[in-house]
Amino acid sequence: MSGLLLYLVIATPLVVVEGGGDCPSAAAIQLRLQALLPDAGSAATPVKVTRREGELELQIGEGAGAYRRGLPMHASCAQREAVAATVIAAWESELQGALALPPETAAGSPAVSARREGTRVDVEAEVAFVGALAGASFAPGASAAVRLSPADWRLGFRAGLLGESTRELALGDGRASWGRSALTLGAGYRFSPGRLRIELRAGGALALLYVGGAGFGQSYQRYDVDVGLGAGVRAGVQAGPVQPFLSVEVIGWLRPEQAFAQHGDTSIAVDLPRFEVLLAAGLAFGRAR
Repeated sequence: MSGLLLYLVIATPLVVVEGGGDCPSAAAIQLRLQALLPDAGSAATPVKVTRREGELELQIGEGAGAYRRGLPMHASCAQREAVAATVIAAWESELQGALALPPETAAGSPAVSARREGTRVDVEAEVAFVGALAGASFAPGASAAVRLSPADWRLGFRAGLLGESTRELALGDGRASWGRSALTLGAGYRFSPGRLRIELRAGGALALLYVGGAGFGQSYQRYDVDVGLGAGVRAGVQAGPVQPFLSVEVIGWLRPEQAFAQHGDTSIAVDLPRFEVLLAAGLAFGRAR
């Protein structure tokens, strides 16, 4: 067993707090619990406090009936102690009777509640500026997405929107302009060393393709549906509830598309790029792992 486990049982034990480190300490949590549950019975409930990926994880009980709660590490030690003690006391009160919280105990502490393991869903929203490279052409754009993941899962599911401005291609004596706007769906697997968040992504895109002409005797416009598959990586740094990030993604479009023009009996056509590289810089909001 790695690390040092500190066991503290004082007076008539309400709970047994296990955990390494001193912020918060097991002794401080136990003292706060005495104030919250002065009349509790002598039965002790196993509680484990561990540090995990930038959060303080509190686990109360074992097996299918266990409660688990992640506490933010950016809070002060006093706030962590108060939150941890309040969560433990709330769970104990379900077994031992009603709980009366002194008003001064919860003052300045984040609101907390005990939730059964596996019921919480982490939500993260992101917005970004995008630069799309397709062949030798470049187009600015923007994206927005939402990521959902069950509590404590590294795997998350993502849905978003992508919009690009039009770009131009030479086409005979004129030019063709084209661009895509897409609905994106996919999944990502996240690594979280410290405050760093690295996510490997893969998914699909359903796009509306626009193609128009200019510089011809008769200009044209057309719309089509395109389907793509993509993969990429996003890297960011967690700063409280906000995460600045950079990402790169490659999308391959499955259908060959062309821009074309008609000069008398002669047709001129040019293939649209089948691959795009999307470079993005943005902000994510939330605490999805």
